[in-house]
Amino acid sequence: MIKEKKRSALIWLIPLVLLVVIYFSFGLSMVSGPSMEPTLHDGETVIIRKALANQYYHRGDIAVIAPSKQADTYLIKRIIAIGGDTVTIQDGKVFVNGKAVNEVYLTQDIFTEGNEEEISVPQGSIYLLGDNREESVDSRELGLFSQDDIFGIILWK
Repeated sequence: MIKEKKRSALIWLIPLVLLVVIYFSFGLSMVSGPSMEPTLHDGETVIIRKALANQYYHRGDIAVIAPSKQADTYLIKRIIAIGGDTVTIQDGKVFVNGKAVNEVYLTQDIFTEGNEEEISVPQGSIYLLGDNREESVDSRELGLFSQDDIFGIILWK
């Protein structure tokens, strides 16, 4: 009888623990605006893996950014460079650490405008660009972002 009660409790406890983990680890968000087209479109719903302390981010990840801890609006941008990298924009192309970034996610007619001087990204910071460069307000105008501003990384659209 006691073993049955323990088994019954486990049957309820396991799904509850899974729900708590999912709630605190993942979220849904809706894209607002054209800055990430053609990758993400206005009104599209995305699944986010919420950020963890000391998480490592990769170039190419699409991040959901809360630029201010009190912000009620989030930005969705692509991580182009991480701490220790250098970024240069020349002749419409983005270079990270002296190498042209292979941006297969962009349409062929995209020309990236920006300052041609080299930008060094300090540790703990990231350089972000929207995929729709003509419509995006990103690190070219707003400067570098702190990794602490990352709310999460988009996993699925």
